[in-house]
Amino acid sequence: MPNTNWLLGLACPRCGSQGPLQIDTLLTLTVTDAGPVAFDADNAAWTPHAGCICPACGQSGCVADFTLKTRAGRPGGSLSPGVTDA
Repeated sequence: MPNTNWLLGLACPRCGSQGPLQIDTLLTLTVTDAGPVAFDADNAAWTPHAGCICPACGQSGCVADFTLKTRAGRPGGSLSPGVTDA
């Protein structure tokens, strides 16, 4: 079944796995001297150039490499909630 939320439009180019994927994200943390105390996963973001790994087969690259293509060879679908155009 295709992804419909955070991984919309993403899949491993090698094995076709639609997740989970390990993505290098931009995330704001609340940190004290003792360490992180809270984070807001809903505000996580990444760019098409962020690193991405498929745990199922070990394929690595950037998010753009994991973006599904349309028949015309262009990225398909809209941006996932965590993806920015930067």
